[in-house]
Amino acid sequence: MPDPPPAEKEPSHLGRAVAAVAIFGLVGALLWRGQDRLPGSIAASPANPASCSSSEHDELPREYKTSRAVSGYELCKALNQPDLALFLGTPGEKPTTASGSNTLVDKDPAPEAEVDFDTCTVQLSAGFKVSVAEWVALLSLGKQDSVKTFTVLGRPAVFSSSRAMRMNLDPVNGSSADGNGPPVRTLYVARDKGDRGGMYHIAVWSKSGALPTDRALVRIAEKVLPALSGR
Repeated sequence: MPDPPPAEKEPSHLGRAVAAVAIFGLVGALLWRGQDRLPGSIAASPANPASCSSSEHDELPREYKTSRAVSGYELCKALNQPDLALFLGTPGEKPTTASGSNTLVDKDPAPEAEVDFDTCTVQLSAGFKVSVAEWVALLSLGKQDSVKTFTVLGRPAVFSSSRAMRMNLDPVNGSSADGNGPPVRTLYVARDKGDRGGMYHIAVWSKSGALPTDRALVRIAEKVLPALSGR
């Protein structure tokens, strides 16, 4: 069941906006190391799908325990579906790696999971404060085109486009990052139908820049989010 609204005084709109930028800006700041993600054929993929590398019994940060936040391992297990490649339009492709992490952003849980294929990467992450409505307001301030809400599983949702940060590794002159990485398409879905705070976000990007359809991201959400409904 969704967490009940907090009893304490709600933070200011500005404070929540800052929290939104801190938490969900991670998606737009994904680091892309092109030399580590060279395209390959489906036939070169491993015979068996990758399993989630984070142990179910890893010690969670205290903030995860007190808030009952979903863990990166749980996100990874939900995302690493046998038919994930089918939804992405590459049936038969096997994931090369699958992992989850229990990160903190400004002392707030910000778990995430990634499933990598030869052709693309899918990320599932979660935030537990900012609502879809507040995120839409921030996207509008950023003058993104076509910021339109709809529903997924009866919950408010919205799409957003950005570009991943590309990491340029130079052992001589030092590493740097720029915003010329591949395009990223992200679907944000509220944790509950009332949009009382918190979102799941599903992001997809590929080296070639060829992204799946928006419908594919919706189908992924419809598949993986019910597995997290108790969280």
